[in-house]
Amino acid sequence: MFLASPSRRLRLDDTLDARHPDPDGYAGVERDGQQIHFWKCDDRAIPKVSGFRMEVTDIEALYERCQAAGIVHPNAHLEDKPWGFRQFGINDPDENLLMFAQEL
Repeated sequence: MFLASPSRRLRLDDTLDARHPDPDGYAGVERDGQQIHFWKCDDRAIPKVSGFRMEVTDIEALYERCQAAGIVHPNAHLEDKPWGFRQFGINDPDENLLMFAQEL
């Protein structure tokens, strides 16, 4: 999928893969043909206050894989939200918050 440095890699399974190739600081995540791309940011404060939310299907299965990998954010477990979505979050190796949601 992507060239990678083995020391900067998060892998959940064969279909969801995030890697940080060196030296460019680029990462890509791919699942079911959908890709998200990230670029290195030298300001450590920015990832801690930014993130994104991606709508998915079968959120329970994705949540189980993330839980098994030990990467679910401690304050973002799977739950139904008042705005009509079931969602949870993970942190990538650089502490970017990645939220996954499915409409109820």
